[in-house]
Amino acid sequence: MAKKAEAAATASVDVTYVPKDGDAATVVWNRIKFVANVPTPVKDAEIVEKAKANPWFTVAGFEKKAVAKPAVKDAEAYRAHAIAWINAAKTSQELLDTWAAEAEMREEFGVGSDDIDFLNAIYEPKLADLKKAESDD
Repeated sequence: MAKKAEAAATASVDVTYVPKDGDAATVVWNRIKFVANVPTPVKDAEIVEKAKANPWFTVAGFEKKAVAKPAVKDAEAYRAHAIAWINAAKTSQELLDTWAAEAEMREEFGVGSDDIDFLNAIYEPKLADLKKAESDD
């Protein structure tokens, strides 16, 4: 049994950086260099989990859930949409995953730094509260 756990701990998973138009051809994340569209073996389970929610990465054997676009057309409507899902989030991971998954959406709707600051004033305390509640369990 210990050998299986040890093998699982040292096993790597292929993670691929998939840049969008205009993005760099390479990126370094947690001291791991990723070359565009080239699978890179990753042993760090935390990075693998974060890559699953990151729209710029794919993970071998994991299919991302399609993110339904909300019926919004501008930054103001996006703010209302974001406030709703931030307030409804039940776990810190849900918050982190949704924020990462909506990165392109924020760009598409023209969500600027003032909007991000406004949303962070709601997002960050909610994230802290959820993390605290999870650590108390």
